[in-house]
Amino acid sequence: MDFSILYDEETHLIVLEAIGDITVADAKEMVDAEIEMLEKHPGASILYCQKGENTVDFTSQEIWTISEYSAKLGELLVGKKLALVLPEDLNFGLGRMWKSITEVKVPFEINIFREVEEARKWVVK
Repeated sequence: MDFSILYDEETHLIVLEAIGDITVADAKEMVDAEIEMLEKHPGASILYCQKGENTVDFTSQEIWTISEYSAKLGELLVGKKLALVLPEDLNFGLGRMWKSITEVKVPFEINIFREVEEARKWVVK
């Protein structure tokens, strides 16, 4: 799995793009990169985009683990938004499971999308 992360000054948006098969360790690495970027750019929201074809086959325990780790974003994203773009059916479904577990324990909004432009419109509102 490869990912890139950048900060868009104009929209105050952290954009993370990932491609390839994702493991729990990869998900934690991406959360750590988001935290590092949020520390440099307080007040930003996050747009996560899964690009290309990939295989993500998490167990329910792994989704729970990623959710617990993702909660570390909480203090840095208070009142902000996290949009996930997951175009593939399996990833979209797993993303919805992650969202339902995570959103009850974090002080920011989460939404899942299939298309980047739709997500971008929601996250920068």
